[in-house]
Amino acid sequence: MRYNEKYYFVLSLLELIEKMNREVDVVIVEGINDKKVLRELGFKKEILTVGTRKRPNGKFTILTDFDEEGKKIAMRLCKKYGEKHLIKVYRKKFNELLSRYGIKEIEGIRSIVREVLNLF
Repeated sequence: MRYNEKYYFVLSLLELIEKMNREVDVVIVEGINDKKVLRELGFKKEILTVGTRKRPNGKFTILTDFDEEGKKIAMRLCKKYGEKHLIKVYRKKFNELLSRYGIKEIEGIRSIVREVLNLF
């Protein structure tokens, strides 16, 4: 991926995060590295990792990996927490954006984000 592609990729991610900060109270991710990436992108609300005993409070979205295992986890979480407060659009948008570049996990964008945002 060329630098200008990386730049627009990260810009698109930042726009998604900005919208999520306005519309979502909680994000559920698979692991701590996913959580760190979302923080680096500027997500300010609560982030829960899979396996936590805490239930999402308010509107939430699920950003588990986009491989088969991540999809299964997302489906289990949907059943566990119900869909009343689930905002599905962000999972779909993240998947569409990441899949354009062959990325299947939130953690997988970390190096690109750091390169473009000059985080070390």
